[in-house]
Amino acid sequence: MIWICLFTTLAVFASLWVCLSYGLSQIESDFLAPVVSFLGGAAAFILTWMLFPSVVVAIMRFLLDDVVDAVERKYYPNLAPASGESIGSMILTSLSFLVQLVFFNVVILIFIFVPPLFPFVFYAVNGYLLGREFFEMIALRRLDRSETRALWQRLRWRFFLPGAVVAFLLTVPVVNLLTPIIAAATTVHLFEAWRPDREHLVTD
Repeated sequence: MIWICLFTTLAVFASLWVCLSYGLSQIESDFLAPVVSFLGGAAAFILTWMLFPSVVVAIMRFLLDDVVDAVERKYYPNLAPASGESIGSMILTSLSFLVQLVFFNVVILIFIFVPPLFPFVFYAVNGYLLGREFFEMIALRRLDRSETRALWQRLRWRFFLPGAVVAFLLTVPVVNLLTPIIAAATTVHLFEAWRPDREHLVTD
């Protein structure tokens, strides 16, 4: 799983960089042109660095079930078997998450003209969205969508700081290669610690 994570994250970063480099060379957007001009020759790298967390998490969602299963078997052996999330549901959820993250990251580009403020806005926005994504990845294995949505409303601010930490780690070179695995394992522990009911446990 570690090797899969390493190669996947490297491939995502390289693909993003190539696609953005080409896209920026063709850009005609009135909104993005000033941003690209402001960033200069580093525009492709900086935009890759910004969008990498959202893209890699959306893709890695399909690969992290084994990590979650391993953590649950070792630390929560009394958990009832997870019903899991269907492939169709995972695809729709991942696409929705990816669209939202790309949209909000494009919107916050306006703050790039205020360099001291931009990192706080970037990590706050991505922290909230990544916290929700990892929460849903774990919750939807055992709850339906309405239950997951209701529980998120109760716990969302608890997952905000862990999400911000994940967002930060995903922008740190080398560390970001293994961050999805660390984030998935950590979210299992947080979900089990903060979930208000224990009816999901198998009783003897």
